[in-house]
Amino acid sequence: MIVLVESNFVIEFAQRQSEIADAERIVTLAENHEIELAIPACALFEPYETFVRRKKQRSETIRKLVDEVEQLGRSEYFADLPAASKEISQVLFGAADVEHSALDDALVRLANCATVIPLSGTMLESSLDARQRFSLQPQDSIIFSSVEHFLRERDGAESVFANKNSF
Repeated sequence: MIVLVESNFVIEFAQRQSEIADAERIVTLAENHEIELAIPACALFEPYETFVRRKKQRSETIRKLVDEVEQLGRSEYFADLPAASKEISQVLFGAADVEHSALDDALVRLANCATVIPLSGTMLESSLDARQRFSLQPQDSIIFSSVEHFLRERDGAESVFANKNSF
């Protein structure tokens, strides 16, 4: 049995989000050679872009929060607010380091038990067709094309594509 996953799986696994029990089970099955886990190569680097974007958004949120807290803190009604909000700002600021470290660890674990589907020019070309045919975002069309080519090479192997998108 081949279980194919994509970048949402990688993020879910790395961040230990709501479906971590299922993700952990899939990875453990792959580590025990009970299934073949396959991941398109681009699904391994796309999460970094997501985390960089989140870090920028959080930085902007922190800046706005600090500005508002400072403004409110000028009032005697909210004099304790700056001290009380400092911990939240620190957690938000430090979240990126935690996320990047967790992603690094997850990628090492996945690389040790999964087949990484290399990206090819043929896959890129067919992703353009898939993008139009299924109204996919560019990243999703590349994932789709990678999975499609991989499964064609495996000619009829029992497989499941675990993803959160609908094609």
